[in-house]
Amino acid sequence: MKIVVDALPLTKSLTGVGKYIYEISKRVDQDLLFWYGGFVSQRMFEPKEGGVFTHVIESAIAVRAVKKTLRIMVGLLKNKDVYDLYWEPNYIFQKGIRSKKKVVTIHDMSIIRYPQWHPKERVKYFSKHLFSSIDEADMIITDSCFSKQEIVELSGCEESKIEVIHLGADHNLYKPLAKEKLKHLTDRFALEDDFVLFVGSIEPRKNLLNLLKAYMKLPEPLKKRYPLVLAGFKGWENKEIMQIIEQENIRYLGYVSENDLVGLYNLASVFVYPSFYEGFGLPPLEAMSCQTATIVSDVASLPEVCGDAALYIDPYDVDDIALKLQFLLEDRKKSESLAEAGRKRALQFDWEKTADKHMELFERVVRC
Repeated sequence: MKIVVDALPLTKSLTGVGKYIYEISKRVDQDLLFWYGGFVSQRMFEPKEGGVFTHVIESAIAVRAVKKTLRIMVGLLKNKDVYDLYWEPNYIFQKGIRSKKKVVTIHDMSIIRYPQWHPKERVKYFSKHLFSSIDEADMIITDSCFSKQEIVELSGCEESKIEVIHLGADHNLYKPLAKEKLKHLTDRFALEDDFVLFVGSIEPRKNLLNLLKAYMKLPEPLKKRYPLVLAGFKGWENKEIMQIIEQENIRYLGYVSENDLVGLYNLASVFVYPSFYEGFGLPPLEAMSCQTATIVSDVASLPEVCGDAALYIDPYDVDDIALKLQFLLEDRKKSESLAEAGRKRALQFDWEKTADKHMELFERVVRC
């Protein structure tokens, strides 16, 4: 079975869709053909045990070394082969890829439901192409039951055409670690022993402004003991947020590597994720995997993912965010019990299961 994958989101710093492709691809027992739209992103993949694939790239333009276990298709638009299946993991089918069957992953519908949270050019592009991808697809994968209902409601797509496959965590990596083994991180980032952590891009949908306002409402002794630490790319519409960060007891680390991220989750006293809208929400799952007490919004897919193992907030209510944050910082017994519940909950979500379900669906679609 020849499966071709749009690999454009695979960049050196894997987040979001790129991480999704990476985690699925390295686990499937099938060589995948990767399409890069005429260029190759910088990225090194380590082979799965036994070696499903490896590729080592030293240039964004030229491939210097490619192990034979991975076939990289550069400029696939010129290739006349017809593939058994084209999997588009990033919402919109690319033109020119010839396949007998098509599967698209639509992670969420926020760009349609709440266009004000996205750059205008992105909204324009998605508005033009997303619904045609839904129509063209033989099957649609989405990350949550919540997102499935959003797709049905906003596109009119038949429910039978949409398969929910939850995302996962790598529990060999995202796991509880002894804090004394993480001193190199506190030294390198100049962190206090206790802090509140947020992980995600700095953009309107993540609701950082309300989080910052809530944090500033905390009693001064709590703020002094628990600085707020933010980790993630700068997105867009973040000027006001960055100005507040410069004035308060708040640390912005920017993007951090995955190994450092695991350490930060473990070091944090509380993880808080006040997002307005998520199709799944990987950061809360990763925090819970590391047995860190987690606060999340009571909206969209987050209750589906976190179950009864998180403390819920109204993302629109600054006072509610502040009260719940203060409660968890002051009640360490509750924090510890929530952390333990989070770890148990997170173990239900595993990338191996996610990859297996993707391959089962691909095989089913090709057979039909």
